[in-house]
Amino acid sequence: KWPALAGPMAGRVVGTVAADVKGDSNGDRGIETPMADLMADIIKWGTQSGGSQIAFMNVGGVRASFLVDQISNGEQPGEITYTEAYNVAPFGNLLVSLDMTGQQIKDTLEQQFIAGRPGGRDALGLGVSAGFSYTWDATQPQGSKVVPGTMSLHGVPMDMAATYRVGTINFLANGGDSFSGFMAGTNLLGGKEDLANLVDYLGAHPGITPPADRVTGL
Repeated sequence: KWPALAGPMAGRVVGTVAADVKGDSNGDRGIETPMADLMADIIKWGTQSGGSQIAFMNVGGVRASFLVDQISNGEQPGEITYTEAYNVAPFGNLLVSLDMTGQQIKDTLEQQFIAGRPGGRDALGLGVSAGFSYTWDATQPQGSKVVPGTMSLHGVPMDMAATYRVGTINFLANGGDSFSGFMAGTNLLGGKEDLANLVDYLGAHPGITPPADRVTGL
Protein backbone atom coordinates (compact mmCIF):
# COMPACT_ATOMS: atom_id res chain seq x y z
CA LYS A 1 0.00 0.00 0.00
CA TRP A 2 2.92 2.35 0.58
CA PRO A 3 3.74 3.00 -3.10
CA ALA A 4 0.12 3.94 -3.67
CA LEU A 5 0.12 6.32 -0.72
CA ALA A 6 3.47 7.84 -1.68
CA GLY A 7 2.62 8.12 -5.37
CA PRO A 8 1.35 11.73 -5.40
CA MET A 9 4.45 12.99 -3.57
CA ALA A 10 6.84 10.81 -5.56
CA GLY A 11 5.47 12.04 -8.88
CA ARG A 12 5.39 15.73 -7.96
CA VAL A 13 7.49 17.80 -10.36
CA VAL A 14 9.96 19.84 -8.30
CA GLY A 15 12.18 21.29 -11.02
CA THR A 16 13.51 21.00 -14.56
CA VAL A 17 16.81 20.06 -16.19
CA ALA A 18 17.77 21.59 -19.54
CA ALA A 19 20.83 19.39 -20.21
CA ASP A 20 22.10 16.18 -18.64
CA VAL A 21 24.10 16.70 -15.44
CA LYS A 22 26.19 13.59 -14.80
CA GLY A 23 28.85 12.29 -12.43
CA ASP A 24 27.32 10.45 -9.49
CA SER A 25 28.56 7.69 -7.19
CA ASN A 26 27.98 5.03 -9.85
CA GLY A 27 30.95 6.36 -11.83
CA ASP A 28 34.44 7.50 -10.87
CA ARG A 29 34.26 8.81 -7.30
CA GLY A 30 37.83 10.07 -7.39
CA ILE A 31 37.36 13.08 -9.67
CA GLU A 32 35.49 16.37 -9.74
CA THR A 33 32.12 15.84 -11.47
CA PRO A 34 29.35 18.16 -12.70
CA MET A 35 26.81 16.58 -10.33
CA ALA A 36 29.07 16.98 -7.30
CA ASP A 37 29.81 20.59 -8.23
CA LEU A 38 26.08 21.23 -8.68
CA MET A 39 25.37 19.74 -5.27
CA ALA A 40 28.12 21.92 -3.77
CA ASP A 41 26.42 24.96 -5.32
CA ILE A 42 23.12 23.81 -3.81
CA ILE A 43 24.70 23.36 -0.38
CA LYS A 44 26.23 26.84 -0.59
CA TRP A 45 22.82 28.26 -1.53
CA GLY A 46 21.27 26.47 1.44
CA THR A 47 23.90 27.65 3.93
CA GLN A 48 23.84 31.34 3.04
CA SER A 49 22.15 32.07 6.34
CA GLY A 50 25.22 30.49 7.97
CA GLY A 51 27.50 32.79 5.99
CA SER A 52 29.03 30.15 3.73
CA GLN A 53 31.55 31.36 1.15
CA ILE A 54 32.61 27.94 -0.16
CA ALA A 55 30.83 24.58 -0.15
CA PHE A 56 31.96 21.00 -0.66
CA MET A 57 30.16 17.75 -1.52
CA ASN A 58 31.64 14.28 -1.81
CA VAL A 59 31.03 12.54 -5.13
CA GLY A 60 30.25 9.31 -3.28
CA GLY A 61 27.30 10.97 -1.56
CA VAL A 62 25.68 12.01 -4.87
CA ARG A 63 23.68 8.89 -5.65
CA ALA A 64 22.12 9.72 -9.03
CA SER A 65 22.32 12.17 -11.93
CA PHE A 66 19.77 14.53 -13.47
CA LEU A 67 18.98 13.39 -17.02
CA VAL A 68 16.61 15.09 -19.46
CA ASP A 69 15.18 11.82 -20.78
CA GLN A 70 14.86 10.08 -17.41
CA ILE A 71 11.17 9.39 -16.75
CA SER A 72 10.27 8.12 -13.28
CA ASN A 73 6.58 8.93 -12.85
CA GLY A 74 5.14 9.65 -16.28
CA GLU A 75 6.39 13.25 -16.32
CA GLN A 76 7.57 15.11 -19.41
CA PRO A 77 11.22 14.98 -20.53
CA GLY A 78 13.28 17.49 -18.60
CA GLU A 79 11.01 17.49 -15.58
CA ILE A 80 12.56 16.46 -12.26
CA THR A 81 10.23 14.64 -9.89
CA TYR A 82 10.52 14.29 -6.13
CA THR A 83 11.54 10.65 -6.78
CA GLU A 84 14.49 11.79 -8.86
CA ALA A 85 15.53 14.38 -6.28
CA TYR A 86 15.33 11.74 -3.55
CA ASN A 87 17.45 9.38 -5.64
CA VAL A 88 20.22 12.01 -5.68
CA ALA A 89 20.14 12.70 -1.92
CA PRO A 90 18.55 9.77 -0.05
CA PHE A 91 20.56 9.81 3.19
CA GLY A 92 18.86 12.50 5.24
CA ASN A 93 22.05 14.45 5.85
CA LEU A 94 21.88 17.92 7.38
CA LEU A 95 23.53 21.02 5.98
CA VAL A 96 26.15 22.62 8.20
CA SER A 97 28.39 25.68 8.01
CA LEU A 98 31.66 26.08 9.86
CA ASP A 99 34.80 28.22 10.09
CA MET A 100 37.96 26.87 8.45
CA THR A 101 41.29 28.51 7.72
CA GLY A 102 42.75 28.45 4.25
CA GLN A 103 45.31 25.92 5.48
CA GLN A 104 42.60 23.68 6.93
CA ILE A 105 40.74 23.79 3.62
CA LYS A 106 43.96 22.90 1.79
CA ASP A 107 44.62 20.02 4.21
CA THR A 108 41.09 18.73 3.62
CA LEU A 109 41.48 18.87 -0.16
CA GLU A 110 44.65 16.79 0.20
CA GLN A 111 42.52 14.06 1.82
CA GLN A 112 40.95 13.36 -1.56
CA PHE A 113 44.08 11.28 -2.14
CA ILE A 114 44.81 8.75 0.61
CA ALA A 115 46.61 5.52 -0.24
CA GLY A 116 45.02 2.55 1.50
CA ARG A 117 41.86 4.40 2.47
CA PRO A 118 39.30 2.14 4.20
CA GLY A 119 36.94 0.82 1.56
CA GLY A 120 39.66 0.45 -1.04
CA ARG A 121 39.35 3.82 -2.80
CA ASP A 122 42.63 5.73 -2.81
CA ALA A 123 40.95 8.74 -4.44
CA LEU A 124 37.61 10.26 -3.42
CA GLY A 125 36.74 13.56 -5.06
CA LEU A 126 35.02 16.61 -3.65
CA GLY A 127 32.71 18.79 -5.67
CA VAL A 128 33.32 22.50 -5.05
CA SER A 129 31.02 25.49 -5.33
CA ALA A 130 31.22 28.26 -7.93
CA GLY A 131 33.80 30.93 -7.21
CA PHE A 132 36.31 28.56 -5.62
CA SER A 133 39.09 26.97 -7.65
CA TYR A 134 42.46 25.30 -7.27
CA THR A 135 44.99 23.24 -9.21
CA TRP A 136 46.27 19.80 -8.24
CA ASP A 137 49.28 17.89 -9.50
CA ALA A 138 48.89 14.10 -9.61
CA THR A 139 52.66 13.59 -9.81
CA GLN A 140 53.27 15.05 -6.36
CA PRO A 141 53.35 12.91 -3.20
CA GLN A 142 50.36 12.39 -0.95
CA GLY A 143 49.71 15.50 1.11
CA SER A 144 51.29 17.83 -1.46
CA LYS A 145 49.04 17.50 -4.50
CA VAL A 146 47.30 20.89 -4.21
CA VAL A 147 49.60 23.30 -6.05
CA PRO A 148 50.68 26.08 -3.64
CA GLY A 149 49.15 29.46 -4.37
CA THR A 150 46.43 28.14 -6.68
CA MET A 151 43.52 28.15 -4.24
CA SER A 152 41.38 31.19 -5.00
CA LEU A 153 37.95 32.56 -4.11
CA HIS A 154 36.29 34.73 -6.75
CA GLY A 155 39.67 35.22 -8.39
CA VAL A 156 41.44 36.33 -5.20
CA PRO A 157 44.24 34.09 -3.88
CA MET A 158 43.28 32.59 -0.53
CA ASP A 159 45.19 33.43 2.61
CA MET A 160 46.25 30.24 4.39
CA ALA A 161 45.95 32.00 7.76
CA ALA A 162 42.58 33.66 7.07
CA THR A 163 39.25 32.17 8.15
CA TYR A 164 36.55 31.28 5.65
CA ARG A 165 33.00 30.08 6.13
CA VAL A 166 32.47 26.61 4.64
CA GLY A 167 29.21 24.82 3.89
CA THR A 168 28.92 21.03 3.65
CA ILE A 169 26.87 18.12 5.01
CA ASN A 170 27.11 16.67 8.50
CA PHE A 171 28.51 13.39 7.12
CA LEU A 172 31.65 15.22 5.97
CA ALA A 173 31.74 17.60 8.93
CA ASN A 174 31.99 14.49 11.13
CA GLY A 175 34.94 13.12 9.14
CA GLY A 176 33.07 10.79 6.79
CA ASP A 177 35.00 9.12 3.93
CA SER A 178 38.24 9.89 5.83
CA PHE A 179 37.81 13.66 5.38
CA SER A 180 38.87 14.33 8.94
CA GLY A 181 40.06 17.79 7.92
CA PHE A 182 36.51 19.11 8.23
CA MET A 183 36.58 18.18 11.92
CA ALA A 184 39.07 21.01 12.49
CA GLY A 185 36.30 23.49 11.67
CA THR A 186 34.79 25.60 14.44
CA ASN A 187 31.61 27.57 15.10
CA LEU A 188 29.49 24.85 13.51
CA LEU A 189 25.93 25.84 12.66
CA GLY A 190 23.30 23.32 11.61
CA GLY A 191 20.90 23.81 8.72
CA LYS A 192 18.18 22.29 6.61
CA GLU A 193 17.92 18.62 5.66
CA ASP A 194 19.77 18.14 2.38
CA LEU A 195 16.87 16.71 0.36
CA ALA A 196 14.53 19.50 1.44
CA ASN A 197 17.19 22.03 0.46
CA LEU A 198 17.67 20.31 -2.91
CA VAL A 199 13.93 20.44 -3.64
CA ASP A 200 13.79 24.11 -2.66
CA TYR A 201 16.76 24.92 -4.90
CA LEU A 202 15.27 23.11 -7.89
CA GLY A 203 12.05 25.04 -7.48
CA ALA A 204 13.92 28.33 -7.45
CA HIS A 205 16.31 27.47 -10.33
CA PRO A 206 14.45 25.96 -13.32
CA GLY A 207 16.40 24.65 -16.29
CA ILE A 208 19.40 23.10 -14.50
CA THR A 209 22.52 22.73 -16.66
CA PRO A 210 25.98 21.24 -15.97
CA PRO A 211 28.28 23.68 -14.14
CA ALA A 212 31.74 24.47 -15.48
CA ASP A 213 34.77 22.73 -13.97
CA ARG A 214 36.34 24.47 -10.99
CA VAL A 215 39.41 22.24 -10.52
CA THR A 216 42.44 22.07 -12.81
CA GLY A 217 44.56 18.93 -12.93
CA LEU A 218 48.17 18.82 -14.11
